[in-house]
Amino acid sequence: MTRNKKITIGIAGGIILVTAIAVFAFQSQFSAPEKEAEIERIVVNLTTTEEELIPKLKEQGYIRSEWAFNYVLKKKGWQGKIEPGGYKISKTMNAWYLAETLVNYRYQNWIVIPEGLRKEEIAEMLQGGLYWSDDTKEEFLNYAKEGYLFPNTYLLEVLNIRDAGKKVAKRMENAFNEKCQAIFKEFKGQNIRNDTAIILASIIQREAANQEEMPLIAGIIWNRLLKPMPLQIDATIQYIVGEEGNWWRPVTPEEYKIESPYNTYLHEGRPPAPICNPGLAAIEAVVHDQPSDYFYYLHDSDGQIHLAKTYEEHKENIEQYLKRNTTKNKTQSTIQKIEGEIHYCTTACEDAHLYCVGKPTSKKTVKVQIRNPYNGNTIECYQERFPLIRTEIPILTINKEMWDELKGERIPYQVELTAFKP
Repeated sequence: MTRNKKITIGIAGGIILVTAIAVFAFQSQFSAPEKEAEIERIVVNLTTTEEELIPKLKEQGYIRSEWAFNYVLKKKGWQGKIEPGGYKISKTMNAWYLAETLVNYRYQNWIVIPEGLRKEEIAEMLQGGLYWSDDTKEEFLNYAKEGYLFPNTYLLEVLNIRDAGKKVAKRMENAFNEKCQAIFKEFKGQNIRNDTAIILASIIQREAANQEEMPLIAGIIWNRLLKPMPLQIDATIQYIVGEEGNWWRPVTPEEYKIESPYNTYLHEGRPPAPICNPGLAAIEAVVHDQPSDYFYYLHDSDGQIHLAKTYEEHKENIEQYLKRNTTKNKTQSTIQKIEGEIHYCTTACEDAHLYCVGKPTSKKTVKVQIRNPYNGNTIECYQERFPLIRTEIPILTINKEMWDELKGERIPYQVELTAFKP
């Protein structure tokens, strides 16, 4: 063998060795960090972005390389597809297996329950977020106590087995008891029954336009109870006539005559049970009410409250703030923009949820325009009551007819929220 041939073979061998090392080094970036490890739970919070999550996976030893993990997500079309929730993962998973688990195998979902919903609305949210069957939903409703399901953010297992609905109802009731321990002591000190307090809190929750109004509304309700006079609360009539898809619609004149123990126009005193599940602020307002001489109130089309000491003054307010605006309402439907910025749609389940970044506070009927900035398509839908909510709480469930437009994407949607006069 000549000297040149030996050099050529040596160079070729070196190239092969370097290539092999490079290939091994490349592939090792995708390999599992450990050969043996236990299954662990990780939680992706509602506000955690993918850009924040991936460095944490590297820091905690679940991946060898941030670059490699991002490569997998891009290669598989999974960028932006890791949803908030709970996952079972292991350090024995390679980057491909881990990515697939985080995209497709969430075992816990975040469910955010806002204040002021009745238990049927909560059941609908749970069914959509946890993929419950109708039987599991019905089980939840059978065990759920109206008024005692604490509005909160819950991380719940995606289970469709016997007792799943019962366990969630019990967990929400336990959260209620834990959060209300201190306020229950105040009720006892002022000789207020717990059940009476929660019933009144549920009314306050539905009637007040914001938390700041709650003590004032509470004081007016106490004035009526102690006079005594009928409470005459529209929300109690809404509770009577509410039905699936339209739980809190406006009341018609004929419905004030419906015979029901919940009808506070026909019967003095409080209703027999809560009409919704109130938050802590409404519960506290029962015992920390704002004393006043007022017996009547109404909200105008801009959500401003107007008070009256007598029924005559109240009738004047009705004439000034409600009746005189009727013609204007018909000719000018759009009255204001609701505060809100970029919204996004999670598409992990058949019925998607729309989340709001911002703090809308209107209780009016709301038209929601969802515009896809990528293709210009727009969907319009309506929400009869825009709840008093915190950031990241679902304000609307996209129904199945709207689904085709949104399916398969988790991109920012520019959403215009426009309030309309009822």
